[in-house]
Amino acid sequence: MALAIMVLLVLVACHAGKASVLHRPAEEPEDAQAPPMIRTDRCLGDPVQGVRKVILDSLNLQMEPRVSLPGMAQIREQWRNVFKSTGDSSNTDQKAAEDKVLSSSSSSSPSSSENSTQLQCCKFASQVFLKDLGWDEWIIYPESFTYKPCCEVTLNDHVPILYLDESNSLVINSVALSRNRSSCKSETGSSGWRLEQEQERDRNSEKLRKDMAYVSCSWLHWGIVCSVFALVFAQDGSWDCRDRDDVLKDVPADVSAPSGCTLDCTARTYRVVLQLQNRFTIRFRDSHAGEADEYCWSTRLICSPGQRLQSAFIFLPEDLSITDREPLRLQILSGTHGATVRPHTGDSVFPPECGLRFDVTDQVTGTAKERHESLCVKFITWEQSILGNGLMCPPFLVTTWEKWNQE
Repeated sequence: MALAIMVLLVLVACHAGKASVLHRPAEEPEDAQAPPMIRTDRCLGDPVQGVRKVILDSLNLQMEPRVSLPGMAQIREQWRNVFKSTGDSSNTDQKAAEDKVLSSSSSSSPSSSENSTQLQCCKFASQVFLKDLGWDEWIIYPESFTYKPCCEVTLNDHVPILYLDESNSLVINSVALSRNRSSCKSETGSSGWRLEQEQERDRNSEKLRKDMAYVSCSWLHWGIVCSVFALVFAQDGSWDCRDRDDVLKDVPADVSAPSGCTLDCTARTYRVVLQLQNRFTIRFRDSHAGEADEYCWSTRLICSPGQRLQSAFIFLPEDLSITDREPLRLQILSGTHGATVRPHTGDSVFPPECGLRFDVTDQVTGTAKERHESLCVKFITWEQSILGNGLMCPPFLVTTWEKWNQE
């Protein structure tokens, strides 16, 4: 039946006739297109509100997570100590992360408004701390941001932000920040300051407006046929937040403190992400106790629209002081009839100090019929005995997400 429908759609789309192309009209004189310029000085704006908008937009958050976790200051101090201990004596990476400047714009593109605004480059910068933003309850690192508005970014780096979300997950998400305080254009003709993503979107929109040709309806038929083919042959092997109802909305605001091993792994991973300029979103989530010797996670993973799950790993923090330990396997207890998984030894952004790594991507990205409400596992030795002592912490789940529009 599906084959007959596809054949019918192909016949409809392949009717005789030529595709008529409507060419772009002649370019109007540049003077006629240029809107009046309004010169203004935005340097006196509220830096707190500017930083708040830039960070939320770049993290793809409509509002800050509503979390309540006692002892966040101690958690931040513990994380900072691990982060410092994993670097060199000069703390080059830490200084690099703290020396980034927020120089991004919330203003719309001049081509999309009737009156474009010419923004002056500010000659001073403001340092805004988490307490100024009221965000010291959910952002762990960085602890402050340097804000310099009214500048057009010339050099961008991707700086990871570590925060705690409402699903009780630690999240590493990179945002585009200018490299240093001198990386802004100071010419009066600067068109403003904005995130790298917004700049790229504006450039693509302008290019599309000037270069695209309008095609006849016959090509639209081909688009319909292609969509049908995509729906018929698409495999359900990837997790796309755009077409699944897995974005958590009503989640508890009270969260628990992450385990020391999870916090340690995030600090080590943060350093690697900073060095490699990795642009993935990484989420760390502790397990909860199931039945005897079982560790479980909810399969309703939080994600943002436009993200796709790339990988899912369960980490088992080992006590390295114990020698002559038998090799371990991971036993999946949810819907796989006791299937076992061996430790993953391939290349990874995660340092080996995080623990043994088990790939459970297939179990997480299964279809709705295959997935269960919880993913529960056991750790066993080759003699099928249950793992006893020797764990530094309970295992934790780590998922990596990529953006659809990432190049």
